[in-house]
Amino acid sequence: MIAVGSPQGLQGTVTAGVVSAVREDPGGGDFKVIQTDAAANPGNSGGPLVNSRGQVVGVVSAKFRGSEGLTFAVPINYVRGIMNNLQKPMTLDAMRASLAGTPDVFKSSSYPRMWKSLLTGATMSLRFQGEYIYAEVVISKEERKLGSFALYELRKQGSGYSGVLRQSVGFDTNFCTNICSFEKPVEFTSVDADRIEGRYYYPLPGARVDCKKCRSSKPDGWQKFTWIPQQ
Repeated sequence: MIAVGSPQGLQGTVTAGVVSAVREDPGGGDFKVIQTDAAANPGNSGGPLVNSRGQVVGVVSAKFRGSEGLTFAVPINYVRGIMNNLQKPMTLDAMRASLAGTPDVFKSSSYPRMWKSLLTGATMSLRFQGEYIYAEVVISKEERKLGSFALYELRKQGSGYSGVLRQSVGFDTNFCTNICSFEKPVEFTSVDADRIEGRYYYPLPGARVDCKKCRSSKPDGWQKFTWIPQQ
């Protein structure tokens, strides 16, 4: 990851790092943040956090004072969800207030927050924000330390939702140490309080990932899935 900003007024400064985790906002906001060890100082706030493909994945929002390697960025999918007027400027404080104050459908209705996939057995945490749905796969602490995460971002389209699954898989073995990142299309065709049905374009069952080349041993194909509330 690369953070771009103007720390101490030095415009166009670039620092590099890795994503350590995607976690709850340490500032107490009811939203996720990206934790990275890319160096940041006053003047980086509001600048982009960019991946290796030049895509902006977050907006640098804070760091822990008196510490190094603890920088936080608001995920770009959250930012898009509150940008209803591209001509209207917004401060970081206003952005945080908007995120913290955005109505959450799961808090005000019968929709559960935690779901389970009948296809893979994975557990997901879901959140509605306006016309967007965000979901994060619950993974172990060990996987997070390796840089692994899986995030769904979908937007309302007709009677369903469509978007992408962004996933990183960290490897640390005797043969390979690497982080492989993937982005796959995903659709929710039906969303109800007791059942979510959809499909994603993903490597076929039984596929293995080549750690060094970040390639799957099997081609991608549309796979249907069903999520139910976690008991």
